[in-house]
Parts: sequence; structure tokens; C-alpha cells
Amino acid sequence: MRSIVLLAAALLALAGLQPAFAAAEFQLITKEELKPQLGGSDLVIIDGRSQAQRAESKVQIPGSVWIAEEKLDAWVKDMPKDRKLVIYCA
Repeated sequence: MRSIVLLAAALLALAGLQPAFAAAEFQLITKEELKPQLGGSDLVIIDGRSQAQRAESKVQIPGSVWIAEEKLDAWVKDMPKDRKLVIYCA
């Protein structure tokens, strides 16, 4: 079973996608809880901001990836099922 950790569960809804997992699998965490996990091979960090927001921001989580909205649906279908997913939008 995949472990999904989300900071912004609304990302999928905003992209018009129906998540393939139950809301009970979501867990909100703080940045302090995330810090010790950074750099771990079992973690995928997704920047849920728009491309413009990401570009103008001075803050990005090291190792995070940004996925274009038009490619998000395809990525969700192929997302890693054996890794924790962290989605942040701030």
C-alpha cells in the first residue's frame, strides 16, 4: 500500500482529477516534521504551485519537482506507488 503524505490535498481537485485513493490516506504534516525526511529515497516532493508562482518564489524545497498542469493527469497514473508523496503549495 502506498503511503501518501500531502500538504495540499486540494491540488488534485484543482487540476480536475479524481484521486485514486481515499481521503483517509491523507496526512497533513508540518515543515518541521518534513525536514528530517528530506533527502530520503522513499520521498517524492511535488511543488503544487503554478509555474508563475514557483518562478517568482525565492523558496523551493530542495529536490522538489514541478509538474505542468496539463501533464498532471498522466503523472498521477504513473506516480510511484512505493514512495511517500508530499505535495506543497506555499
